[in-house]
Amino acid sequence: MNSRYTTKKVLGTVGVFLLAVLVVPAAAGADKTTKPAPAPPPAKAAPPPARPAPQPAVRPAPTPAPQPRGNPVTPTGGGGVQRPTGITGTGGPKQPTGGITGTGGVKQPIRDPGPTPGKKTSAPPPPIPDRGKTSVTTRQPPPVYHPPVGVKQTALPGGGSKYLNSRTNTRVTTDSGGHVSSLNKPGLDASHFRADGRPGTIVRTLPGGRTMKVNRPLVGERRVEVVRPGGVRVVTVGRRGFVERPFRPGYISRTYVVGGRTEVRVYRRYTYGPVTYYNYVPRAYYQPAFYGWAAGPWAMPASYAWGWGGASWYGFYGGYFGPEAAYPSASLWLTDYLLAENLRQSYEDRQSAGEQLPPQDGQGAALTPEVKQAIADEVSRELADERAAAAQPMGVTPPQTTANAPPPALKQHIFIVSTSLDLTPADGGPACAVTAGDIIERTGRGMTQDGKIAINVLNSKSGDCQADTASTIELATLQDMQNQYREQLAAGTDKLAKSQGQGLPSGPPAGNPRQLAEGQAPPDADAQTLVTQQNQDADRTESEIKQSLGTGQ
Repeated sequence: MNSRYTTKKVLGTVGVFLLAVLVVPAAAGADKTTKPAPAPPPAKAAPPPARPAPQPAVRPAPTPAPQPRGNPVTPTGGGGVQRPTGITGTGGPKQPTGGITGTGGVKQPIRDPGPTPGKKTSAPPPPIPDRGKTSVTTRQPPPVYHPPVGVKQTALPGGGSKYLNSRTNTRVTTDSGGHVSSLNKPGLDASHFRADGRPGTIVRTLPGGRTMKVNRPLVGERRVEVVRPGGVRVVTVGRRGFVERPFRPGYISRTYVVGGRTEVRVYRRYTYGPVTYYNYVPRAYYQPAFYGWAAGPWAMPASYAWGWGGASWYGFYGGYFGPEAAYPSASLWLTDYLLAENLRQSYEDRQSAGEQLPPQDGQGAALTPEVKQAIADEVSRELADERAAAAQPMGVTPPQTTANAPPPALKQHIFIVSTSLDLTPADGGPACAVTAGDIIERTGRGMTQDGKIAINVLNSKSGDCQADTASTIELATLQDMQNQYREQLAAGTDKLAKSQGQGLPSGPPAGNPRQLAEGQAPPDADAQTLVTQQNQDADRTESEIKQSLGTGQ
């Protein structure tokens, strides 16, 4: 009995064991299959429809207007501010081969390979996602030409056509798709047509043998130029413009007309190889000590309220530009002043050109702290030059000769674009535009045979040439950009002098500006009339071209 009992007990134990081995895993499996699974992470869910590349999380375009933001700065024990490493003021901005490089929406400077002994360094700013092709606006083709009855058509190589209207003596050429390429009639040539039917280039012969040249860039305002008898040149950009006259040997004056107001500036004529250019002559200087204070760092960073919060341009470009939260120097304060002035002008130009602007330009990559600091370094160097000139007893002493004098633009590396320009990329890509507020870098010093200088785009707004676009521009145009930079800097310095102790640190008294006889000229009494008349002539010419093509009245 005991053995039978023992055998049953052993068999029962074995059965229980086998049951546990077989049933428990099954139960566990059943539990796994029946227990509700946790919600899968978003990455595992069914992919949603294709969505655009994410924008930088730290650069959203705020509504209704952006708040001030600052560069990454780290207070030091001595009360100063540590600047991000990258482009520094010593030795000038680095060249693309070993300095500012990168791809995508913004050109990122290469940082120093290691910290300088005894110098603190800050962490690099967060990377900005690649914008890819989003920064370039897709260009629509010109309108298709529909010839009137009786117009003679001739086939051209490549599939295009040439049309001759013998009644009006008008010739129109089209590409293989029938889109307008050019229009020619006696005294009028138009080419590079845009999608709205307006030509990018017009050359018209006016009474008296004068020539009117019209250029309409891919983005921004129309530019019109006419040279009148006596060397008088009238240039309009949108509804503003200037009248240029020689007024003493080697000098010209320009009376600028903006919003019904006039302002006179003086330039000296120079030559450099085959290029003739004009260099801005200051009207006045402050005390040298004031420029020295403005060119150096402040003892403590200062906050400043610019008052742009309600401005339309500021909200529109909020994703591209924002003022610093605190300024460690006047040069960085002046940098924001310069950027703001050019962005405001860009916005007004685009509005005046009839562009339908969205509430915000959310696609542009924000200006990096490194690029802004590079501009500030240029400002510091210019202020040092102004200090040296102001210290001279008679102000600026003109050189003995104006022949073969290198333009000041060849000393400057970083430029804020001050007007719309079309660029032809060096890689053979389609033409694109840079507009006021974009940033370019001069990458070459030697001129091409046609008087151009190599440049590279550092930072650009949505729809403009992408960052890292290499191209060339005329040296005279680059010098004009440098002139406008100095003129705007002079206005910013005036504002700085008046703002001492009013939100900004107090420095040496600026004193009353010392007027320079070399920079003075009388205004042109007819400037307002000539600018208005020229714009009306250009309007009539564009209207005539539209009528000839049947694309407008």
